[in-house]
Amino acid sequence: MSGNHTYVISAASVLDSRITYTRDNEPGEANSSDPEAVIRQGGATAITIGRNNFSPRYTNARTFQWAESLSHLSGRHTVKAGLDFNFQHIDNYFPGNFSGSYTFNSYADFASNRPFSFTQA
Repeated sequence: MSGNHTYVISAASVLDSRITYTRDNEPGEANSSDPEAVIRQGGATAITIGRNNFSPRYTNARTFQWAESLSHLSGRHTVKAGLDFNFQHIDNYFPGNFSGSYTFNSYADFASNRPFSFTQA
């Protein structure tokens, strides 16, 4: 949402005002409640199952901006002065490997429940 107002003070002076408000909400739910499991076969990733390693997450941002400028003409010269206030409030939650990540070197290791490594945030 944004608004702009221009006020002509005189033939030589102009006041320009601008107000802007933005909001951005980006939630991200987990695709599973199970931990992530990466199964490798022959050194390459064959399949990844369970929760993805970047969820749950969210980023919420709110921004308010107010800007004013005054322009004045004097002969062959132009003078412009102003101010610009920008207020931001940002919430960012990104736990990374929230429920852990298991890596198995083969399908046989997965079937035997023998992970090669385990990572948790």
